[in-house]
Amino acid sequence: MAIYRLEAKRLAKHEEKVARLFDHSIFISEEERRLFQQRVNDGAISAISPELRYESSAAVLKSAPLVRGVTVEEGGAEVPFQEWVRAWEEFKAS
Repeated sequence: MAIYRLEAKRLAKHEEKVARLFDHSIFISEEERRLFQQRVNDGAISAISPELRYESSAAVLKSAPLVRGVTVEEGGAEVPFQEWVRAWEEFKAS
C-alpha cells in the first residue's frame, strides 16, 4: 500500500506542475474539476458539460473512424503515426 501512496503523491505533484504551465485546465466532470481545484486553487479550471462528453472511445471511433492510408513515410509534410507515438513516449518520460 505504501507504493500506491508514493505514486499518488508523485502523480499529484506532477499534475500540479503541469497545470501551472498552462493558462487553463479542462476536466471531464465537475467532481474532477472540484478535486483538482482544491489542490491547485486555480480559477482557470473548468469541466466539460455532460451533454458534450463522449459516451466512450468506441462511440467516437464509430462516428469518426480512423482513416486508412495514413502516411508511414517520415520526413514529409504529414506526421506518421509512429512519430506521434514516439513523441508521446518522450512526453511521458519527461
